[in-house]
Formats: sequence, C-alpha cells, structure tokens
Amino acid sequence: MNIQNKQPSLFERDLWMEALLSAKVSDVSTVEDFVKRYYKHEKLYGRGNEYGNQVIQSHKKDLEIYDYDWICWNESVTGNLVSFFPSRPG
Repeated sequence: MNIQNKQPSLFERDLWMEALLSAKVSDVSTVEDFVKRYYKHEKLYGRGNEYGNQVIQSHKKDLEIYDYDWICWNESVTGNLVSFFPSRPG
C-alpha cells in the first residue's frame, strides 16, 4: 500500500480541523502578519530575505487554496501548532 496516496478518513479530517480551530490565533489580520509573527525568525530569514519572502508567498498560496493557514510546532515561536483563519466579510 502506498501511504502517500492514502486519502484521510472523515474522522481524520475532523480531528485535523479540530486541532486547527483550537490553535487559531486572532491577533493578526493578514497571512503575512501571521507568518512574520508566529514563524521562528531564524527559520524564516536564516537563509536570507529571499527565502523568507518565498515562505510567505507559499503561505499566501495555501491560504488561497484552503481558506486557512497553519504553522507546525517546530516552526512556530510558540512551540505549538498555530493556525490562521482570516475574517470573512458579511
């Protein structure tokens, strides 16, 4: 069985969404602010500004695709999973 092609079950997706929602932050208004605030500075800019800007662009693309963004525990300044769900008008 090729695990890379395995689709998550509804239960697994529900658990993931529950984890994301419980890790939601509300002190930033854009995904760029989110990354700059919660991504470890040495991981974001440790390879130079161009690399950091590419990471930010990647997070912007993920936000467009999924309508949320997240930073894993080992890249987060909090040491925990953090997620960003932008406010939607109306």
